Amino acid sequence: MNWQMVGFEDGGGEGGWQCVQYCPRPGSAPPARVVSLSESSSAESSSTAAIPGPQGKCEITIYSEPRFASAAVPTSDDQPKLSESGWQNQIASVQIKSGTWEMFTEEQYNGSAMRLRPGSYPELEPAWLKKINSFMCVEPGN
Repeated sequence: MNWQMVGFEDGGGEGGWQCVQYCPRPGSAPPARVVSLSESSSAESSSTAAIPGPQGKCEITIYSEPRFASAAVPTSDDQPKLSESGWQNQIASVQIKSGTWEMFTEEQYNGSAMRLRPGSYPELEPAWLKKINSFMCVEPGN
């Protein structure tokens, strides 16, 4: 679990610690993205209610070379540990189709952070070039 101090949307109160993302252990399956609640425990029950997810979309495409000169790797998923996918310190350019994304120099959304809005980023600044170790969508877009 990833716990962070979170304020209230309306700005009232002081907020509190909340789990903002499930971070799986290496080798374990991720949790289901959509959960249905059944009104009865019977398998024959057809009445269910879906728990709403975040509104909008989050879509990003990463590249290992500047100016998008490598294979495009699109994703809509947060990436807490790029070392598990072979992308640790490999991102050189980014295209964001939707959502606002935050990039981090360390795994598990730690270290320095850079926020990117929808657009094309053919060359990351030298401080960020191949130094991203995790990223997540912080605000879904249209």
